[in-house]
Amino acid sequence: MGLSCTPTVGIASSAAWAFDGLDPSGYAPVTAVRGNNDASLDLPETAELTIGTVALAVIHDSGPTRGRAARLTGMFPRSNVVVFGHSHLPWNKEVVLDDRTQHHFNPGSPTQRRRAPTRTVGWITLDDGRVECVHEHL
Repeated sequence: MGLSCTPTVGIASSAAWAFDGLDPSGYAPVTAVRGNNDASLDLPETAELTIGTVALAVIHDSGPTRGRAARLTGMFPRSNVVVFGHSHLPWNKEVVLDDRTQHHFNPGSPTQRRRAPTRTVGWITLDDGRVECVHEHL
């Protein structure tokens, strides 16, 4: 199964426009967290969910690049994948832990590339417990 990791699911940029008039009940489940422009939305700061056997975590701002791996593994010690946004910069790193690998993934932005060379969306593919995170450059 593929997961689209773009602002339309509230991972990066402002989720407010994504939810304006949207009734997600007719689509796949939607998990969103509050971003820095989402003060009016009643969303949590973080979210954790499991799809099949894969534990995922979502947070808007992962903080500075320096210390990110330790910070995210400390915040989400049981997650296989941590998805974040805020910077609009694509990021895809695998952190090797004692018993597994944790993926740290920022899909970038399809609209505001900021300092990134291109606009991007991110795809996470889950296949029988295996995880693949990739960027699609627009």
